[in-house]
Amino acid sequence: MTKKECRMSAPEWVEIVEPITKVTMYANLTTGECVREMPPGKVKKMDKNQWWELFDHVNSRFYYYNATSQRTEWHK
Repeated sequence: MTKKECRMSAPEWVEIVEPITKVTMYANLTTGECVREMPPGKVKKMDKNQWWELFDHVNSRFYYYNATSQRTEWHK
């Protein structure tokens, strides 16, 4: 399998948990779209080691959030 084929077969959608409501949602990594219904095609399931890099506009810093444990960290 070539790198191009590998990228094409990778899921565009990932399962996420909305931190306030705890509702499972799906985010499209290509478009940024978020939906509540599972989209067609491949979806990467959430695991306990899944961290999101987010940006804090007040402090002008990136931080890291784990939706499963609800932990927030400023450093990787």
